[in-house]
Amino acid sequence: MFENIKAILAIQRMKNTGSTEMLSRRQIVNLIVNMSDISKKYSKPVVDDCYELFRAYREDRVKEPYDFEKYLETGMEMITMFELIQSEEINDANNE
Repeated sequence: MFENIKAILAIQRMKNTGSTEMLSRRQIVNLIVNMSDISKKYSKPVVDDCYELFRAYREDRVKEPYDFEKYLETGMEMITMFELIQSEEINDANNE
């Protein structure tokens, strides 16, 4: 929890001051992905695949410098990966 608060404060500083802050992919994925919502909206296989991706991101604890633009780009890359998994279910349903 404290790790998430520190990340939120770092992102606010980046946005407000243009600073560079040390963040990890673990911190970023914790802030942008809500596994509870995913589990409510999708089938178990999709939830399992999303959880595997979530776990993989959470294992990356290496901190590197982020400015606000890099943070947004990284977040969008992560969201895109989750959307690819979720779109497989939608495509499978449309093909039935």
